[in-house]
Amino acid sequence: MNASKIVIWVVVAAIVVFVAIKAFDLFRENIAPEIADPTGEAAETSPLRDDSPVFITFDDNYYHRTGCKFISGPKEGVVFSVARQQDIAPCPRCIPAE
Repeated sequence: MNASKIVIWVVVAAIVVFVAIKAFDLFRENIAPEIADPTGEAAETSPLRDDSPVFITFDDNYYHRTGCKFISGPKEGVVFSVARQQDIAPCPRCIPAE
């Protein structure tokens, strides 16, 4: 095998590793929070603080705790204080009325 073929294989391997890392990052950011708790129960039952992370879902117009299995469709991660200021209701499954 000559040097040019080795360089090509090294470049291809580097690209494959890069793509795999990016795919894992996308999975962790976009899918893993939804399947973190398969029971649908809130991973945390304490009251939400202003700086608590939540997801706003645009399909059902709710905000959810991280780990709620009812998160679906397009979503945006924000803090609780931002979600509360908007005209969005809390998810009745993961953020029951307090």
